[in-house]
Amino acid sequence: MKKAVIVIIILAVIGACAAGAVAYHNNKIKEMRTAGVEKLSSSVTLDNYSKAQQKEINAIVEVGEKKIMEATKQEQVDEALEEAEALIADVKTLDQMRDEGRDKVNKLVNLKNYRDVQQGEIKTILADAEKEIDKATSEKKIKKIIKNAKASIGEIKTDAQLTKEEEEAAAAARAAAAARAAAAKKSKKKSSGSRGCVGNDAKNFY
Repeated sequence: MKKAVIVIIILAVIGACAAGAVAYHNNKIKEMRTAGVEKLSSSVTLDNYSKAQQKEINAIVEVGEKKIMEATKQEQVDEALEEAEALIADVKTLDQMRDEGRDKVNKLVNLKNYRDVQQGEIKTILADAEKEIDKATSEKKIKKIIKNAKASIGEIKTDAQLTKEEEEAAAAARAAAAARAAAAKKSKKKSSGSRGCVGNDAKNFY
């Protein structure tokens, strides 16, 4: 009887130890998952992104957290973190989009193709576009600013265009002057011929 009691006690102790080990293991997994989720959440600052990119990042974080909460090993948590962080790194921040926007604006035109006055006009357009980009809160707005700047610059004539217009105007002026000269010469000739007739009549009269 005593042996049976001892066996029961031993089994109870073993069972308790096993239950304790399981509880300890589950607690460690819970701590591991919680730490992973917190690390993922703190790895990104949403305020650095536009609303559209924030939605994209939230979706990435949500998937990452799900994988972490299903993890049973630290390696799985690490893999989920690395995957999520890599995807987040591919999402452009507002500062990155603004930098790219300013770069695109400044590549819209080659100032050397314009005269000094037109260069001044273009520089003003570029400066205004950059200021607007600095305040832009989305990629869509930045693209619109670039598009508007490009359209405004397109209305400014290049040196080649102005030169062509000047040459055409000069040619037209020369043609008009030649036409006037020809008309004047023709008129003078007619006038001279008329006076000759009057003279002849007067000579015959006397």
